[in-house]
Amino acid sequence: MKKPPITAFCMAYLALVLFGLLMASCVSNKKVTYLKNHEKSVRSVRPDTLLGTYEQAMLNYRLQTRDVLQININSLTSANFDIMPPREMGMNQLAARYPVLMGYNIDEYGFVSLPVIGAVQVRGLTVTEVRHRLDSILEGYLDEPSSEVRLLSFRFTLLGQVSVAGEYYTYSPNFKFLDALAMAGDVSEFGDRSRIKVVRSYEDRIETAYVNILDEQFINSEYYYIWPNDLIIVEPLGVRPFKLYGIANIGAALGFLNLILLITTLTTR
Repeated sequence: MKKPPITAFCMAYLALVLFGLLMASCVSNKKVTYLKNHEKSVRSVRPDTLLGTYEQAMLNYRLQTRDVLQININSLTSANFDIMPPREMGMNQLAARYPVLMGYNIDEYGFVSLPVIGAVQVRGLTVTEVRHRLDSILEGYLDEPSSEVRLLSFRFTLLGQVSVAGEYYTYSPNFKFLDALAMAGDVSEFGDRSRIKVVRSYEDRIETAYVNILDEQFINSEYYYIWPNDLIIVEPLGVRPFKLYGIANIGAALGFLNLILLITTLTTR
């Protein structure tokens, strides 16, 4: 018995919708593979082959107002005359748990206030330059002084399509963009890795830029290393709204279509 035209049409339409639904719910590997080399195919490259070389551009962050520094001073001078004597055990435990609270804040004028030495201007300097400046000042007080300086207020924020959005801290002087994403559990399945927004704050301005972490040339970008107070926003792919809302609507449409098929089958017997 030949099927009624309307039934055949509905079945063909149903198959087409199911196929489209399956394809639309998938994300291509091209959209999730980091640092792809577009000049060389991965399959054509032999193992242990050098793909490329990039200059190592280390972070050259210059300190700003409200940054917090950890400053330790060592010297050959007797401990009884230390400018910054070692903290007591309880203070060390507090510093380990809340390091920012135990640091030295850069005030609105760009100075940090240190015992004995007084106010030292540090705004606009790198951490290395601050260390050299302190060593120079301390030569008048201590025998062969050596200072250790770290930036404690190195925080950044990740929002959007990441596994765990929020504010994060690092005490690494050179922290990579991909490391920051890893701390947040990586970009989610439906995050757009080719268009991630970075909001970077300076003393007198705020800059925004988009980065593409799918392209190997990102290694050359000034955003390959994050800066303190960076805001990173991962935008969604277009497929996400469809999977969240389109599938539900298509499910309702398929139910209605099945009802039509049932009615058509019963009325054409």
